[in-house]
Amino acid sequence: MENYIFIAIITVCVIALIVSFISHRIDTFINFILRITVGIVAIYFLNMIFDYKNISATVGINAYSIFTIGCLGTPGFLLMYALSFYYSFVGKV
Repeated sequence: MENYIFIAIITVCVIALIVSFISHRIDTFINFILRITVGIVAIYFLNMIFDYKNISATVGINAYSIFTIGCLGTPGFLLMYALSFYYSFVGKV
């Protein structure tokens, strides 16, 4: 029973933080969403190009990559592809 109360308190706090963040920093939220959208489209097209060129360094579109691009933007995008290239070459050695 205590676990449910604890989870309910945490849920209410997280919802309150999200609502206050959105209402006070709508420009930051829109920037975050735009970075995510552009990043997903860029990953999709770059993966298509790499597949066409038979390059095995592709990045998956999942929650971790979306969050990384949303928070870091272009450096996060480059970081994911740098890690993908690194691990594709280390795996071949």
